[in-house]
Amino acid sequence: MFNETISLSKECHPSGAVLPGVDSYCGIWIEAGSIKLGGVRFEAGDGIYLPPGDVIQPGKEGVNILRFAVSSSNSEEGRGDHLLLSKPVAGVSKKAVLRLDSVIFPPGAIAYLHVHPGPGIRYLTRGALDINSDGHVKTMRPGDCWFEDASSPVEATASKTETTQFVRAHILPLAFEGKPTIKYLRPADEEKPKLQENLRYFDKIIE
Repeated sequence: MFNETISLSKECHPSGAVLPGVDSYCGIWIEAGSIKLGGVRFEAGDGIYLPPGDVIQPGKEGVNILRFAVSSSNSEEGRGDHLLLSKPVAGVSKKAVLRLDSVIFPPGAIAYLHVHPGPGIRYLTRGALDINSDGHVKTMRPGDCWFEDASSPVEATASKTETTQFVRAHILPLAFEGKPTIKYLRPADEEKPKLQENLRYFDKIIE
């Protein structure tokens, strides 16, 4: 088992910069602009895996990214990051799956009361989402982020007037590599229409 930290930072980098490698496992989601990694260009809306030590280069228009990082510390200072959220995670196996994905809700869609088998951070990119957890409801809007622990019951209701999307990084047990993680808690919800769509960017085994 390990006791690590999962964090989310929002970064803006100009053209010509070369981002130094760091000692964490990272999921990168491009909010605006583009980057090159290993000679391949990635653009806004893409999600990629960044292994420890690898570097990325912003495109000619610069780049805004979300960096979801799993590390043994928060000592990634000096890179101009704006740290949005950082949470310790414990009780995860030494070898696990880091998943980066996004969930898109059409207007009025509901993610009925459910749990996931691993902890993670979410960031709302558009729309609005009412998060009902432990009897408390909080409305998330673009730029808001939140942490959900493993097996934490949550129900999410999207805006009735616009499309809603969040980007998410999970730390998951190996058994869920390549598989859905959502588990509904009310039998009556199992047969209801599920309007939200999941876009998985990657699953990577980390140690």
